[in-house]
Amino acid sequence: MHIILDKKHFSSSKMQNNVHLASILNTRQELKLHVMIKNFYFLTFILFLGFSTQAQVDYEHDNGWNLGLNIGATWQQPDSYHNSDTLSNPQAGFGGGFTIGKSIYEKPNAFFAFDIRGRYLGGINSGWIDNIPADSFAIFNTSIPTYNTYEMTLHEGDIEGVLTLHRLRERTGLIMYGFGGVGITGYTIEAGRSNTKDLFFSTTRDEVVNEIKFTPSLGFGLGYQFTPSFSVGIEHKITYALNDRIDGGTYTGLNDGENDCFHYTGINFRWNILHGRERYTAPDEHKDDWTSNNNNNNNTPPPPPPSGNKPIVNIYKPSTNNT
Repeated sequence: MHIILDKKHFSSSKMQNNVHLASILNTRQELKLHVMIKNFYFLTFILFLGFSTQAQVDYEHDNGWNLGLNIGATWQQPDSYHNSDTLSNPQAGFGGGFTIGKSIYEKPNAFFAFDIRGRYLGGINSGWIDNIPADSFAIFNTSIPTYNTYEMTLHEGDIEGVLTLHRLRERTGLIMYGFGGVGITGYTIEAGRSNTKDLFFSTTRDEVVNEIKFTPSLGFGLGYQFTPSFSVGIEHKITYALNDRIDGGTYTGLNDGENDCFHYTGINFRWNILHGRERYTAPDEHKDDWTSNNNNNNNTPPPPPPSGNKPIVNIYKPSTNNT
């Protein structure tokens, strides 16, 4: 009995296995992201629920500097494939960074406060386009779907202006603010074509964009001032790439002529840097009153009369001393 192996059938089975494996991996990634987002919102809800008392602003010891650490996710908006009805499927990836800020205007009972801060943000995001014609990828036969995939790695540095509803923060502890900035973003875009939705399994993988560009940004945030020196909040930020290449552009077919942008949402932990507490010194105009009150409350007996030699007194009779 002879066994004849069909090379084409063997190759097709192998490809189908790859598709099945990639589908399982993508499902697992989507489940992990879903669970992570649920846990994120649940934790934020617990934090806001657990602190309902009014937080105070420490004007005496707040030197205006603050440090923030944030962690979240970045992603891109869906884009049109060759100006058709087929849209890309963006996938969120890890993002995070830090901010260092300085208060420019912050006064008691003022409606607004204004800060300047610097930001670093690093992140990664990806996506794919399905329903690609099979003949656009020659190594596959017509029965196997193909995908264009991309992955973006970014490093962003910004200078931002932050406008806060300061009176609301003073009275309730709630922090609401908006911000805008300008900066420079360096990013690398890798793209590929494959029978899977994951660039890692793509048969071709090329670095199609590697550049540094000027990028403006806008965003807003909502938080709570738990103590005079610590607050927690959620921020959302949009960075405008000012080009149509951060999703692969012409390589992936996502070149619809409109400029791309990417989003970042994260939880932000911020510390106001307070200087050490100093001993209170009474103002000059009240110093005498303060000293007088202390002397009046002092029950120490008066000092004894001075001791020493008795004075010498000479008494003359005027009648006998006349000459």
